[in-house]
Amino acid sequence: MDTSGEAQAAYLKGIVLNRMADYDRAEPALQHALSLARENKNIRRMVAPLNLLGDIACIKGQYNKAEVFFKEGLEIATQLGDRFNQGILLNNLATLFHYSKDYDMEREVLLESLAICEEIGDQDGIALAYNNLSEVYMVKGDFEQAIRYAEMGLEIGRQIGEEWTIIVSLNNLGEAYLGSGKLQQAMEHLGKAICLAYEIESLDLVARIAVNIGRVLYKEGKDQEACDWLQATIQHSAIEYDHQQIAILVLKEHQEKPILEQNDEILEKIVYIYCSRPHN
Repeated sequence: MDTSGEAQAAYLKGIVLNRMADYDRAEPALQHALSLARENKNIRRMVAPLNLLGDIACIKGQYNKAEVFFKEGLEIATQLGDRFNQGILLNNLATLFHYSKDYDMEREVLLESLAICEEIGDQDGIALAYNNLSEVYMVKGDFEQAIRYAEMGLEIGRQIGEEWTIIVSLNNLGEAYLGSGKLQQAMEHLGKAICLAYEIESLDLVARIAVNIGRVLYKEGKDQEACDWLQATIQHSAIEYDHQQIAILVLKEHQEKPILEQNDEILEKIVYIYCSRPHN
């Protein structure tokens, strides 16, 4: 029996739930889509679910599981000559090297992904590679290069009107300016980023940016405000494991006890109030 329609419906459901940061419901929907594609021996329809399942595993901190998904997806995309998904999956595989702190290998894989994206004219993929390269240079302490790549990502995001890319680029610029000690510029970029993310209801991005805002506030000596932002962030269900760990570490560095009881309303209220105020 042909179940391709059911597989597509399950995949689309997974996409919607993933965008809502409802990962616990997105994962089984995508697993169902993947299982049906296997049953139908439709390997082309396996690539996208594998990629999204890898993303969700990364968000949950399940990096070994993510590696299995990404590598299988990349193997199939290579077999099919699917350069578009090759570029995406290489970019995602590179993030695993970031989590394992092998930044030189991460850079090498990102440059391979970037070359493919440039070859096929995938502007989204190019911007994603630029932003990931920005993060590589950030952890290496080369904030000048980090800013340069984030600005290149931002330029593409604005050219193609891709809000997610614009937000990620602004966040990376804010984090790079924070690293270089330019706190006013950091907060300007992070403020724009979080209000855009809140506007499009991208709560995973809101939570990610909120971590950096908390870090800036601590640097500015606004300890209570910083603590409020970070405590609210680690309690939000959309926070990625890696960013949650950063927030917990920053709180502990300031002798604060992290509160891990889930409560989405606290952060969303803080962001709503922040974005409702006029900013210069």
